[in-house]
Amino acid sequence: MTEKQAHGELLVNGNFAIGDFSGWMSWTPEDMAIVPQEGKNIAVLAPVPYGAKVVLRQLIDRESSDGAYVVGYWLRTSDKQGDAVRGVTRKATINLVIHPTDGGLGQFYILSTVATSSWVKHVFRFWIEGRANQQFELYFKNEKLQPQDAAAPPAEMDNYTTVSLSDDGPDLATPNDDDDDNCAFALRDAVLFKFPPA
Repeated sequence: MTEKQAHGELLVNGNFAIGDFSGWMSWTPEDMAIVPQEGKNIAVLAPVPYGAKVVLRQLIDRESSDGAYVVGYWLRTSDKQGDAVRGVTRKATINLVIHPTDGGLGQFYILSTVATSSWVKHVFRFWIEGRANQQFELYFKNEKLQPQDAAAPPAEMDNYTTVSLSDDGPDLATPNDDDDDNCAFALRDAVLFKFPPA
C-alpha cells in the first residue's frame, strides 16, 4: 500500500520495469508471471476457476482525493510465455474501487475491457469532487466461467455506487461471439494518473 505525491503517476511499478511484482499484491507464481516481451516486461495472468480470488491488485492511500484522473493499460491475449494467441479474444475483469476512509460513499468502477491478439491501449477517465481521505484499489483478474453479474461489486460493497466507465482508448477492441475463457491475457504499462489542479 502506498501514499504517493499530490498528483502525477500514483501506481508503483505499473510498467513492471523492476522485473517483478513489487508494489502489487495478491499474486501466485503459478497463476501470474512477469516475462520479457518486445524490449519491456509484461505481466501474464493465467485463467483460474471462478471464485478463486486470484487477483493482481494495488492499493493507494490518498489524503486528498479531489481531482481528475485517468486509468490506462495495454492488454492482449497471451500464452504462458507472453506471446500473442491469434484468433481469440478474452473479456478481462478489471475494476477500480474507491474505498471511503473519509466516511462517505464508496465507488465501484467497472472497466469493461477485451483482450485481442494485438496490443490495445485502454483509457478511462473519472473525477472526484468533495472528498478527502480515500483508498484506491485497482485490480485485474482472469476467471473462467464467470456469470453474467460477475462485474457487480461483491457483497461487502453493496452500499458502493457502481459506475461503468467508457473506454476512451484510441482503438476499441471487439470480442468474438465466443469468448475464450481458457486463455491468458497479458498486461503492460498500467497507469493511474492524477492531473494537477487547473
